[in-house]
Amino acid sequence: MRVAGARAAGRVRLMSSAPPFSQAAQADGETEARLADLLKQVRDASDGGMRRRALRLASEYRDVCLATFGRAHFRYASALNTLGFVHKVRLACLCLARPATEPAAPGVAGRRGSARRFAWRFPATPLQPLSSRFDARLWYRFPQNRGEVALAVGSYAGALALLGQSAEGRATPSWAAVAANVGACYRSMAEGARSGWERMLLLETGLAYLAESLAVRERCLDPQDPALGETLSLIGGAMRAASDEDIAARGGGDVLAAAERVARRAVAHLASAPAAHPTSVATASANLAVLLMQDLPTPDGAPPSGDMAEALAAAQRSRSGEAEALLRDALTARRGHLGEIHPTTIETLLLLAQAVERAGATGASTEAEVATLRATADELYAELRDLQAEDEAADDRA
Repeated sequence: MRVAGARAAGRVRLMSSAPPFSQAAQADGETEARLADLLKQVRDASDGGMRRRALRLASEYRDVCLATFGRAHFRYASALNTLGFVHKVRLACLCLARPATEPAAPGVAGRRGSARRFAWRFPATPLQPLSSRFDARLWYRFPQNRGEVALAVGSYAGALALLGQSAEGRATPSWAAVAANVGACYRSMAEGARSGWERMLLLETGLAYLAESLAVRERCLDPQDPALGETLSLIGGAMRAASDEDIAARGGGDVLAAAERVARRAVAHLASAPAAHPTSVATASANLAVLLMQDLPTPDGAPPSGDMAEALAAAQRSRSGEAEALLRDALTARRGHLGEIHPTTIETLLLLAQAVERAGATGASTEAEVATLRATADELYAELRDLQAEDEAADDRA
């Protein structure tokens, strides 16, 4: 972790060739109104699935900030952060699929881990229903996706370099927020890495950024601030990824247990934070649910036996039942605040279908519910694809 932290700090220092950080430049009323309107349009386009429009508007917002305030201004750093966010969101939107004809990557089928793997561009080849290939793990192998994550990290690194030159340096909530975003990007890259060694290095770097972000937020923010719980949730997710058996010692059981403690702490913190947004609580709950559906390793040193296998299966069913309850709450929140035709809502439907199956209940009603959840996800995904196609066509015409 210390090595990764030094590597992360060095990467930020390389970006620090800008003039000394300044807050002197001011915008006139007309420019401020334009910037406020652009930022609102970025958020609306992003929330509405118009990802290409959001990227174009975020780029325009950055250019206006650069022309108005200069490179060495916190407003320009904020604009870089916004641009990085849009690039990051592009990865998580419309990216639940891969071509039906694409062969599985060597070694992928047997690897434990999250079901959250994305591929940004819609392939030209015919697609199977989304629910039939939700466990695809090849998103990082698409050049477009690697490019998007690199652009996101590049924008965030520029923001970190500028914010680090302020009078307060790295000890500010703004710096911590951007560092958390960088950590989340490295975690995303790690989930799609081509080898266990590459994934381990990326996770170490991501955890270094997240740990520093949490340390700064704990010093600067109120103990009830929801940002603390959001950072804990990101750390728990990265630790879960680090528990994969091909990179963790002794099957990853110790790392998985530590990740679960952090994820539970994140859910408890956000549930008790008065200012926490329901979608933040839903994200932490869904992250914990994914962790609970992870296969439990055999206890270290325990001889294999039928009783041990039965005990592990019973524990897994119980954990999947808890995950099901968490995902039902998360789905309600996401439907209410994000809408039905949203990639996060669709992903939650598919995760819930997995949890219901893994919880072990049998009968026609369970099978019908799983089928309904997956069919609903497929229908919404088709609508989401149509929406994105309209967005790209409109942007091309513009």
